[in-house]
Amino acid sequence: MLRSLVGSEMCIRDRFKGYSPQEWQRDKETLNTPFPNLPYLKKGDVVVAESEAVMIHAALLANRPDLLGRNAKEKIVVATSRGVCIDVQEELFKLFFNPNWEAEQPKTIEKITPKLVGLEKLVGTKKFILGENPLLSDFLLYQILLFLSRMQQAPLAPYPNLQNYFRNFDNLPEIQAYHQTDAYRNLSFFGQAPYRLSLIHI
Repeated sequence: MLRSLVGSEMCIRDRFKGYSPQEWQRDKETLNTPFPNLPYLKKGDVVVAESEAVMIHAALLANRPDLLGRNAKEKIVVATSRGVCIDVQEELFKLFFNPNWEAEQPKTIEKITPKLVGLEKLVGTKKFILGENPLLSDFLLYQILLFLSRMQQAPLAPYPNLQNYFRNFDNLPEIQAYHQTDAYRNLSFFGQAPYRLSLIHI
């Protein structure tokens, strides 16, 4: 999704698109970085690993520093909201990889409820976190809402602002185009082989 919106051409590798564990074991020794990891971004001789760094670097390479916030106040909001979203994401990943994920859903929802309440207030009636245009933190918020929308417990029901926000992001032309791809159709969150979803591929 990020790559679609910034319109950047670069090599980004993750667990999707036929990149097998065997290929990763072979390739990681050749990467020019002390921290080889998935996802990674490569452009020329520069290799950037770790999800956060990949996203920031992708925005900068695409000449879209505005995605990081256009001024100091926006940068603080972006950093704060991303931190909250990462906390929620970590709890969801624990759930997705838990063999007892179905029974654990209520506990996870209870644990992330204070964060969701805060995000509901932050979004309010705005189209995106800071207004009319999505910033870097919006990508992560959309991702966790996508996770939550697939859960049987309907955890988004108490949050009308987040529901409207999710629809706004989901209706972006780039996201609608992504919905038509095999990468989206093959996503699995629960049950067999739940994949960690990377924003680079949404």
